[in-house]
Amino acid sequence: MVPVINEFYLENLETVKRTFQEEGQVVLFDFFTKDFFSLLKKIAEKKPRPEKDPLLHSFSTVSVDLPELPFLRSLFKKQPDFRSYRFGWKDYTLLHDLDMQKPGIDIIIDLAEDWQEKWGGSVYYVDGTGNFTKMPIKANTLILVKRTSGNNRFIKYVNHLAGTRKRSLLIGSL
Repeated sequence: MVPVINEFYLENLETVKRTFQEEGQVVLFDFFTKDFFSLLKKIAEKKPRPEKDPLLHSFSTVSVDLPELPFLRSLFKKQPDFRSYRFGWKDYTLLHDLDMQKPGIDIIIDLAEDWQEKWGGSVYYVDGTGNFTKMPIKANTLILVKRTSGNNRFIKYVNHLAGTRKRSLLIGSL
């Protein structure tokens, strides 16, 4: 079997679990092996279809079938369904009272190599009281976030500086 996860995280699985339980989120850099990360990028290249609702979002997305990820199964007892998202110039998601996210867990895999923060496309979580958390932009990063009631995610507008480049994310929810 091809190694999937950086050995460091396999050796420290209990620490990752504990941190997620205590903090409600965890960001794991260089999470996948190079070979498996390349496979994920190929899977995410499946042709997405544009989705636009000016009051809510603009992006391209497609459902994808990922290989079994035992690490996620050990944390959550099941494998989430993932979608591939691509954000290019003028793409975004908004927070809207009619489109509030239910409590749950978000699993985000950042696939965008060489993405620059000044282009936009950052993932944010807000708690409804004005507090927010901005997730780091770095390829081969796994982000786990426990969404509680009133805690929602949005993707900041991708500006003209991105040119023709696209930010790719795999996002699963439980």
